[in-house]
Amino acid sequence: PGAILLFKQNLALTPEDTKKYTAILLDSLKATSDYNGLNFIPPLIAVDNEGGRVFRTSLLTTILPSARDMASKMTIKEVEEASYFLAMQMKLLGINFNLAPILEIANEENESVLKDRTFSTSTDVIVDFSNAFIRGMNKAGVLCSMKHFPGNGNIDPHGDASIISCSKEEFENNYLLPFKKVIEERHKGLAMLLSHVEFSNIDDKPFCISKVGIGDVVRKKLKFSSLVLTDDIAMRALKMRASSADNAILALEAGADMIMCSERHVAKIISKIVDKAKKDAKFLKRLDEACYNV
Repeated sequence: PGAILLFKQNLALTPEDTKKYTAILLDSLKATSDYNGLNFIPPLIAVDNEGGRVFRTSLLTTILPSARDMASKMTIKEVEEASYFLAMQMKLLGINFNLAPILEIANEENESVLKDRTFSTSTDVIVDFSNAFIRGMNKAGVLCSMKHFPGNGNIDPHGDASIISCSKEEFENNYLLPFKKVIEERHKGLAMLLSHVEFSNIDDKPFCISKVGIGDVVRKKLKFSSLVLTDDIAMRALKMRASSADNAILALEAGADMIMCSERHVAKIISKIVDKAKKDAKFLKRLDEACYNV
């Protein structure tokens, strides 16, 4: 695996036991993996520590307020310092990847889904506080992932699919702009997490499996060359279209570097990727490219 995502129920009740767990996890993967003599490259250990109600280590570390509260009640400097101290604690637990912050602009459409998980209705506020959050995490050696690119609609992807219709100008100003500005800061430890929303002005597919979306928008237009990962492909927004194994192939072919999946039984997904790599040289090259982006 390229990464392992831990939820609150996967974490122990004490920092000491959580650290033991992450260490055993990595040791067991190293011991049971056949790397044909190559050096073992440990997977990233990830959590969702956005702040507020989405915060997995709340029993173990400093707790950050929601993004909305950070932007309205804290200074940019305070957010950067708090993010740094949280990241230092996460590293001590063996966690080095934070699936945060959310860069989406708060609006009437996504309010019912995201609520206080977004910083603001203002692009400038989002950019300033996101940069501070990322700087703090990166300073402590924790990778961040801006999300959910390029945005969400008024439907929770856990329950159903959604389509956003907008003009090219609206797409650039209301969706791309905060991501574009944060990318331009050239943070050293920054990934991008893709949404399952279909943008009709881009493609007739969910963004995370769109070659046009990932290739033309993410890689060419925004010039983002680092790790790109999908949101959880076990969500209904994708599962209602095809199997998780098929969606994993589509996402990798479209240009995603990492597939997130919360299903317990991932053997079918792994087998399908391996089988295709054995038969398709172009797909195998795409997997190599994905590993270098990580």
